[in-house]
Amino acid sequence: MAARPLWMHVAVMRIFDSMPRVRQLRRKAGELAGDDTVLEVGCGLGANAPYCRGRYIGLDPREPVIDIARRRHPDKEFIAGDLDGAELPDELDVVLLMLTVHEMHDRDATLRRIAELPLKRIVVIDYDATMNDWSRFWTQFNEPVPMEPYWQLDLIEFFAALGWRGTTGKINRLFNWWEFTRDDA
Repeated sequence: MAARPLWMHVAVMRIFDSMPRVRQLRRKAGELAGDDTVLEVGCGLGANAPYCRGRYIGLDPREPVIDIARRRHPDKEFIAGDLDGAELPDELDVVLLMLTVHEMHDRDATLRRIAELPLKRIVVIDYDATMNDWSRFWTQFNEPVPMEPYWQLDLIEFFAALGWRGTTGKINRLFNWWEFTRDDA
């Protein structure tokens, strides 16, 4: 599926960010990130940056989107690129994946790559895969990617196979959070 035009991305994000439920997700992301150094993969316009108290680095492959993020949040760091090509700092504590796992094209490979980074934690905030059929239908209708592969994903099981322990909880009716730590930590 083709990427949204930049103007549409900005418009959708402004509407999305005005919703109380979304602000609730952003507060939870900041709470889970704590004071640690955070790399947000798929940061978009950097809307989570103000909620992260520690050092924040946003990563997104779209240069025009990163340019906007840099103007919106000049006190935060942003990198245009992907996980494999970007020069990442040596000191990373947390990777934040906020509403990105369900949109990943090569999800398993990307999550494995993240699990290989020298991190303390991985934090995921995304759709609750156990939501009812009506909510699933509405979500699929509004998302620009096929959701069926996401509904079948068990993040706890996936990361456990890579040596990470996970906990999870509900944020609201549609969204969950997951936090993963290494078994050897």
